[in-house]
Amino acid sequence: MTWEGKFELCEQKNAEVFFKLIGLTDEQIGKAKQITQSTEISRNGDTFTFNLSYGPNKSSKNVFTLGEESTLTTPMGRELKGTVTMVDGKLQGSFDKHKQLTEIDGDGNLKDTIFLGDVEYVRISKRL
Repeated sequence: MTWEGKFELCEQKNAEVFFKLIGLTDEQIGKAKQITQSTEISRNGDTFTFNLSYGPNKSSKNVFTLGEESTLTTPMGRELKGTVTMVDGKLQGSFDKHKQLTEIDGDGNLKDTIFLGDVEYVRISKRL
């Protein structure tokens, strides 16, 4: 399945636990759960571009090349340094305090699993 395309967040698992773990207030968690998030992915060889939109007024762009250290921006505006590799067709990122596994599932949807301590936060975005 191709990585390129546009995806819209449709499901989250363990979101509230994860958000509390990273220090969001209850008010911020409430707002975060209501935001419509979309991701547009493009790829040129080993370089990926993720254009992320969080509601009508906030967006970010993350560009990384497989195997090279990159600085990526989280939805909350935090910058993380890390390296992303491709293993068995899945993107694996190792960052300051967490790891992330991103894949295109059997239905063509984008699935992100973020590991922080013993918490697994899962986001599933439907291909548009």
